[in-house]
Amino acid sequence: MEISELLKTLLDKRGISDTESFLNPNYEDHCHDPLLLPDMKKALQRFFTALERNEHIAIYTDFDCDGVAGAAVFSDFLEKIGYREAEVYMPHRDNEGYGFHEQAIRELQARGTR
Repeated sequence: MEISELLKTLLDKRGISDTESFLNPNYEDHCHDPLLLPDMKKALQRFFTALERNEHIAIYTDFDCDGVAGAAVFSDFLEKIGYREAEVYMPHRDNEGYGFHEQAIRELQARGTR
């Protein structure tokens, strides 16, 4: 794989010498099974129940790079399967900061999220 000298330098400064594996990962070899996370099976059951019942789903995210990306991927997934009873909630960075906020949860509940 050919990469620019700039990219090679940036990766090298971060201790990444195997550029091929880094830029073209084998997801079978490098990803952990998400079902190993605590209560993931319970979360999946609840998610599928919400889909079956056409419940309102709120994707409560934060405003950092993984939160925004994760919410976008999940929201896109729901849109692609035709699920319309969903919204993304991102706390206001200055007014709410990080974490769950009781008032936000109440507002989402008032909009039908369970």
